Amino acid sequence: MSRHDWAGIYVEFIALHGRCGEDGQVQRILEYLEVPYTGSGVQASRLAYSKSASKERFLQHHVPTAPYVLIHESDSAARILHHASSLGFPLVVKPDTQGSSLGVSIVRSPDELSAALTRCFHLDAFGILESCIVGEEWTVGLVDEDVLPLIQIETNRAFFDYQAKYKDDQTVYRFDFEATPEVIDKITRSALDACVAIETKGLVRVDVMLDKFQRPWVLEVNTVPGLTD
Repeated sequence: MSRHDWAGIYVEFIALHGRCGEDGQVQRILEYLEVPYTGSGVQASRLAYSKSASKERFLQHHVPTAPYVLIHESDSAARILHHASSLGFPLVVKPDTQGSSLGVSIVRSPDELSAALTRCFHLDAFGILESCIVGEEWTVGLVDEDVLPLIQIETNRAFFDYQAKYKDDQTVYRFDFEATPEVIDKITRSALDACVAIETKGLVRVDVMLDKFQRPWVLEVNTVPGLTD
């Protein structure tokens, strides 16, 4: 990297997904090189990329997010089952640092837990158990504090998984929906509050679940939103 002439670079447009691109590493390198870049800084990128770290920040700032427990691959099966039973089923098992719903499983009974943990720990030594919010999936794009039109996501799959995001032509993204202005305002406010909590900058996407009581729950903040079709 030191051999590259960075003097003529006006700004680096960050569009790298996954580790290094989203977790603050490339941002830290660019800051060391004194090269301006788009999007969130090192700290915000690191926080947003870790589901457990971002959820802790959400809780500190009273952003609605589902209860969770951080787990590690070295934890005993009995310990993880105890945490899972405390949260209650169904629950969601996720790698702590991953994107595109990779390694994510919905677990409806203790019998399904072992296979879900295998998928999770294949991608990360840390994972989270999270209460499963049943309802509608929404996503909110923002540029700084300017909110873009909300999108409601519909999929025939169990949830908005990797297949639904990239492979399934049946996935629907709705810009016209029947939600009331009050509900739209609550979704928007939760997304804005999540970004304030993480201290994001530039283009951001916030994923939100809306439960049967019309309450929003923030799943995560994406500091490098997927630039897909």
